Amino acid sequence: MGQVKIDARLVAAGYDKNRNGIVSDELKIDAPVDTDGNGQVSVGELATALGSDQVVISNGYVQARKPGQAPDMPELRIMKSIHEISGEAMTFGGPQYPAWRYQETRSRSDGSTYTYYHWREAIADLRSKLQAIEAVAGNQTDFRSKTIADMARNALWQNTWSELLDDGTSRSRYAALYVAVQSINSMSKVPPQPVDSVNGMFNAVNGAKGAVDGLRNTMKDPGVVSADEKARNKASDLRQKAQSIPWWQYLLIFGFFKKMSLNNQAKKVEENLSVLKAANPDNFEFQLSETARKAYETSQTAWGAKNIDDAQALANSAGPIQNEASGIGSNAAGQAKKIQDLLKTISQ
Repeated sequence: MGQVKIDARLVAAGYDKNRNGIVSDELKIDAPVDTDGNGQVSVGELATALGSDQVVISNGYVQARKPGQAPDMPELRIMKSIHEISGEAMTFGGPQYPAWRYQETRSRSDGSTYTYYHWREAIADLRSKLQAIEAVAGNQTDFRSKTIADMARNALWQNTWSELLDDGTSRSRYAALYVAVQSINSMSKVPPQPVDSVNGMFNAVNGAKGAVDGLRNTMKDPGVVSADEKARNKASDLRQKAQSIPWWQYLLIFGFFKKMSLNNQAKKVEENLSVLKAANPDNFEFQLSETARKAYETSQTAWGAKNIDDAQALANSAGPIQNEASGIGSNAAGQAKKIQDLLKTISQ
């Protein structure tokens, strides 16, 4: 998977701390990005340079070089494959009994029934998964893969000898294999590839930018200009209708529910009007530019990732930023939906 491009203008705006359109107040410029030669670097100039991969921002400097690439880690792919195989094996049942596919209801001579477990089949399927895990991990040289290969190999060996020596029950042999699979599944749970952590952040930022733009476009609807008066009139009209319901309808309960519905509609109109009055796409974009800056800076640490611990540290940093961007996008989209609902309601 290639790396997603983040909205460069949002990133650049995140470095304009005093909101004067100039980033060279906050950043040291060590690259030819002052295209108009006025001695200052604007948000637009930095955005253009970032968007065309001419510069990177590192430790407060804008430097003329290409951005790095997140490394591909084979160990993560191996662990993911092992995690999937062991996860499939865990669907064969639990640590005490195999799943329904290995169960059969049988009848006794007195007419009662009992559950018969096909232990041999369940054991054979678990062994097959452990053999697949050993094959995947056995040729690797990293410590985690070698440990998992040893775990699978030992579980298979012990199971074979237990059966040959008739040591224990089929249930205990099954349980030992299942516990081994369970342990391997836990050990093989690893973070995403660095590029996936970066893409998660960048996709969330870009998606949120789309939601903010959607809110901005909604605010430009011609109906917004007269929405205040129309919404107040609509809410008043709905409440008047609620009050004018004939008394006899209450005897049939119908009137009670009708009045409640009309009042709730009026309340919804008023709530959506409050959302319209409070809506501020510029504020959302300001928040998102800060998030975009953090996403960009966090992405810079991906290029130097060398092992699973580095990938985990990146994922730990990227997750909250991705959630932050998604939250901004969700809030902006939610406001746009409520405003659209309001405009539709008052136009009826």
